[in-house]
Amino acid sequence: MNLALLDKFTPLTNIQKQHFTVFDQGTYLYQLNGKNTDIEEPWQILKNGDITIVRSVRYSKNYAMKLSVKAHITENNKTIELSYSEDDNDDIDAKYQLDNEGNWKLVQSHPGDIFQKHGKNPGMVIFPLLRIFTGEMLLACKSKTTQVLVPDIRLTASYNDKLKPSFDQRNAKYLGFSGKGKKYQFNSEHYQEEGAQCFLNKDGILSQYSWQQTPEMLWQITLQKA
Repeated sequence: MNLALLDKFTPLTNIQKQHFTVFDQGTYLYQLNGKNTDIEEPWQILKNGDITIVRSVRYSKNYAMKLSVKAHITENNKTIELSYSEDDNDDIDAKYQLDNEGNWKLVQSHPGDIFQKHGKNPGMVIFPLLRIFTGEMLLACKSKTTQVLVPDIRLTASYNDKLKPSFDQRNAKYLGFSGKGKKYQFNSEHYQEEGAQCFLNKDGILSQYSWQQTPEMLWQITLQKA
């Protein structure tokens, strides 16, 4: 597990190092059409009482991209800090804050510009893009259509608009248990029927994921525990 990536892009403060304990950690490995890629996605969950920190990084030299997320979670609030870069472009940074009543606000920035937005969407959940957050999103969408806030990194988004909020209606269908874990299929405007299949382990964490992006591109993501 590449802890150096986490410490470089999602560093802990001295207070967090002293008072938080590692609860779980691992890495997601990516295959494209059955072949290994250089995409790394280490993650770590730390706890101190009822406060949780989740940090993760998706990084690839070959694809020239980096996406980092650090979430600070309490019973009533979430603060999620994201940073995105591709090629030789400057970092795009975003900070989302949400509460249990559906209030949310965003500050997104890059050199030369700051974008701010806020709203209230009761019942909405946020999906901070990286695989460690997939299980929570799936369970929130289980058996009912749920509004999901997704920081935008789609190819159709201009670079300076990356990480701004996009909204999606998602529904997760439980398909039963196998040796890989609990199988779910989720549908939305981006993931059509049979488009994405996910397996969650006993802790509700994504253990395996497959997505047929195009007829020529099959992604398979597997959890490797530290």
